[in-house]
Amino acid sequence: MGNSRLAGPSTIHFDSDLYQAMVLKSAESGESLSDLVNRAMRNLIEDEQFALDEIERRTGKEPMGFFELMDALEEI
Repeated sequence: MGNSRLAGPSTIHFDSDLYQAMVLKSAESGESLSDLVNRAMRNLIEDEQFALDEIERRTGKEPMGFFELMDALEEI
């Protein structure tokens, strides 16, 4: 799953129990921690996009974008 086009190093601080679980998962699967995190983030983004698409399908309206939401919250 590795990508030859690296975006650059990042520092992420995990809770110790989550980090230990990731290390165990990495050892069991043979995937690097970076690959595990990248896959998890891709899955999260895909799931959220699916939910947004489902909202649009059910309501016939596009979901509100981030900046639209921020503007609406300022009006409250």
